[in-house]
Amino acid sequence: MVTTSVFVSYSTRDRDSCTQLRKGLEDQDLDVRVDEQDIEPGAELRERIRKLIDETRFTVCLVSRNSLRSVWVIWEVIQLLDDDRFIPARLDDAFLADDFTDRVQDELGERLERIGEQMRKRLDEGTSVADLSALYESLTRVRNDVSTVVQRLRDTHVVDVSPASFEQGFLELYQRITGNEQLLRELRTASSLDNTDYDARRQAIEDLIVSGSELPHAVKLTLDLLREFHASDADTFEKAMLLSAKINQLVSEYESERGSPEGASIEFRKYYHDTVTEHAVELYGLIPTDLPRAA
Repeated sequence: MVTTSVFVSYSTRDRDSCTQLRKGLEDQDLDVRVDEQDIEPGAELRERIRKLIDETRFTVCLVSRNSLRSVWVIWEVIQLLDDDRFIPARLDDAFLADDFTDRVQDELGERLERIGEQMRKRLDEGTSVADLSALYESLTRVRNDVSTVVQRLRDTHVVDVSPASFEQGFLELYQRITGNEQLLRELRTASSLDNTDYDARRQAIEDLIVSGSELPHAVKLTLDLLREFHASDADTFEKAMLLSAKINQLVSEYESERGSPEGASIEFRKYYHDTVTEHAVELYGLIPTDLPRAA
């Protein structure tokens, strides 16, 4: 029997969702190949993506608030959306929001400004800007094309594999890939998990926050949990991403201060710990106490 091959492209931030999908497809005896698609450009990555698309029967592109900031996902949608082998599948409905394009363009515009400042500084110092120039061009391309991509996705059918609709969406995806009406094996999903594991993960996060020793790690675990089980709650996830960004900015400032000749002052260390703790507690409070029920 010839095994159908599937290439799944996704953003690093959606790794957990991709893992769940990959395992589900592999349980149905499909040959699954995956590759993380991030914002950074690179000839090697470009060639690897093209090779994977050419070598596999289907390409499943995981569409999310994260992946639609990716150079490669933007390229895939523009180039392949009309190809029967290309199947867009959404992890959330962020791209359906009226202001989604504006928010992405504003965010990329701010990053382009920072890169532009870095380039000018290097040029003043007489050093190469080749890497920044390539990144600047790629980000500019994403910023210019995201509106077209969002509209094309809105105009086509995107399979819903968000946590709340995963079982139904997975079956639809499987049917499109194989042409079979029924799964080979029962699908293992988050809704079939024992709530004990979910509670244990919430407790582990709480313990880290209370101890105050690994707050950035607690933030990562919180985002992982929300992404894995509650990504369809757009408002909650948006708040979580904003809090995470604030914490990451504080961590970056702290590392910069600590690496300076004077080191981080006592006042700054106290401010850092108190503020990160406050944000981490607020982030933890966004985790629902129970698993979502399947739709």
